Amino acid sequence: MENNSDERFGLGFFSPQDSGVLQIRFDTSDKLSAEDHEWLAEFLKRVSFAQSQTSFSILKESWIALNSLLKAIEDVGKTDDEAQEYWSVEHRGRRFIATVANYLSSSVMYVDSVRASASRRFGKESEEAINAINITNELYDNYIGYRICYGLRNGLLHTGALPLSISLHEDEEENAKVRITANRDQVLNAANWSKSGRKSLLTLESEFDLVPLLRDNWTGLWNLEKSRSKNQMSLIARDVPKLRGILDKSTMTEGDLPFVGRVIKVDDLTHNFTHSMLPDLNHLNRLEAAEKSGDVLDAFPGVWLQDENDGDDRGLKKVSSLRLEIARQIVLSASVEGFDSGANRLKDIVLKGPTDAMSVSLGLMEVAYILGRMCELTTGNSIYSILDNDFSLE
Repeated sequence: MENNSDERFGLGFFSPQDSGVLQIRFDTSDKLSAEDHEWLAEFLKRVSFAQSQTSFSILKESWIALNSLLKAIEDVGKTDDEAQEYWSVEHRGRRFIATVANYLSSSVMYVDSVRASASRRFGKESEEAINAINITNELYDNYIGYRICYGLRNGLLHTGALPLSISLHEDEEENAKVRITANRDQVLNAANWSKSGRKSLLTLESEFDLVPLLRDNWTGLWNLEKSRSKNQMSLIARDVPKLRGILDKSTMTEGDLPFVGRVIKVDDLTHNFTHSMLPDLNHLNRLEAAEKSGDVLDAFPGVWLQDENDGDDRGLKKVSSLRLEIARQIVLSASVEGFDSGANRLKDIVLKGPTDAMSVSLGLMEVAYILGRMCELTTGNSIYSILDNDFSLE
């Protein structure tokens, strides 16, 4: 541990005191070497790397947006003339193609970041970097959806366009379904395809439906992220005995919360303090045991929180009751405490990100529908006539 008048770095502890004050102290034992403190810092980097990165969150949001849009368009149906006009102008002309393009770009960006971040953080010859190369190669080899999406993204990058045609059709049960079709020859000429990508493309029909390939791409990327996190957590589990040995040699006492930190003296009155907490040892002990049985993703809460079904029918149904309850709380807050209170609660949710915002918006739509039906049943008037009458129920 560095220890001079201007800087301290290494293992430290938050120590609760009887007075309620949380004392911060660095380890002063001469049993720990400078290499021990540096190893702890590297260990924390590996723990951080096991968690899903920003690039995967961006990919996930783009998939949820695309899949939700597909479902929304299918819900519109084919018989409503007004809805059909909305579909033609809004979705096909502007929003839909942009959503597909964003999903394709996010897919490739995420895969590139898996390799680049591992190499940058740990070096090109590290186990993390080698694992990243292996699992991304497996993605390309095993998922035709990714190979096609990768080529389409390259075509978008070089031509600025996607050679796609979008339409609605009915399935055997007369349900509306979205078809995103592409002309194989046009797609082939839009980008410089790899040998395997070109071979995959030529196995498709001359006019092929892209939607199943978009879904296959998401399945492959989700499995990639799962493998990446699982591999990294296995590496962490391997290091738990060494971590335990370092903490046993340290001045850590019962109740202490260990961290790796740095204090830099700015002047006589000011010090900058940065730190990263070491994981709970109970979690790490479970992780070490689970690594032997292959269940590391379930042994370390808070690291792997992804759901392959996010954004599809199963995922939306799973959170339906929760989003409705949150929406009811917002409406109740506005009714009891005033409109600003409900608006502020909604603002806080929106700021957390598109996924939460979309979910609560659906909940508010459900609440509005329920209230609208109640108004119709109690007044005998359509909700539309009530709104047209300046919200008057007289």
